[in-house]
Amino acid sequence: MRGLIPTSPHLWIILGDFNCCRFANEKAGGIELLPSRLGELNNFIFDGGVHDFPSVGLFYTLSNLQISQPIHIKLDRMLVNVEFLYVFPQAYYNILPTANSDHSPLVLLAAPKSHTPRRFLFKNYWIHMVKLKDKDRSSSHYLSKSILEFKSKHHDCLSKSKHHDCLLALQNQPLDSELNNNLKTIKEHLIKLQASWASWISQRAKEHWLSKGEDDLGFLYAKIRSRANLNMIREISFPWGHFTNHKDIVEVLILHCTDSFNAPKPLNALNFNIPSGKVIPDSLLPTLLAPFSNDEIKEAIFPGHSFSAPGPDGFTFAFYKLS
Repeated sequence: MRGLIPTSPHLWIILGDFNCCRFANEKAGGIELLPSRLGELNNFIFDGGVHDFPSVGLFYTLSNLQISQPIHIKLDRMLVNVEFLYVFPQAYYNILPTANSDHSPLVLLAAPKSHTPRRFLFKNYWIHMVKLKDKDRSSSHYLSKSILEFKSKHHDCLSKSKHHDCLLALQNQPLDSELNNNLKTIKEHLIKLQASWASWISQRAKEHWLSKGEDDLGFLYAKIRSRANLNMIREISFPWGHFTNHKDIVEVLILHCTDSFNAPKPLNALNFNIPSGKVIPDSLLPTLLAPFSNDEIKEAIFPGHSFSAPGPDGFTFAFYKLS
């Protein structure tokens, strides 16, 4: 099946009946699926670097239509490459009820990439940068742009000598001290930029193994896009309707939570006579009200992983360790 994976850099999608499923819970009834029977499709997905597309609607796509020994199984699905997720990060497919066929139809619902506001997130590589007040330098786009510029033969290096021209000149004058100094300065700056870029990508991907020496940024890019695609709520149903628009989904979720967790105030709330429970002894109050010591703060903060999820304020453990 490996030879079936397209090698084109363009976006593409594989869909239809794969004649097998990925997980044991994708089949109900019949002979239980053993892990050995699930390896072929999962290996195909892993080896090909494709991603299992999220779906809405029905879960099972095929039924044997038997009453005494019914079998329902998910045989049909869509697989996409990373380029597809980049162009259509909010896309998904709908599994509709079957009509004349044994298999349920799959309908692709794709929308182009749209820019949505994101909450603040402290970038760990800022720790190693001096000019944090510079908006351009604080942006992750600055890193990617700078790396491309330093690698480009059209970029002027720090001493007004082009990187590409510097390398060419060294072919003819390999012992020239000025050219070697220029090349060293460029390489050192490029290494710092690439280290900062790797730090930011691993932080976004929430993968800790990159700090152990691995440096497969392509895998992390794919993981970021795949996770963002899977974490979206595309459709939601309530007793008062079915919603697919993002704005409508937000509003009904707020309404649902308001009704569920904001119970109405009892009419006789002022007449409640709630007896006092156990009271903290006065002797313990000074300990509870005492300010935290620096050692206590360090003991709580320093064991935290620098790439773990940030708090509500957007700051990571790396920021507080620096502070």
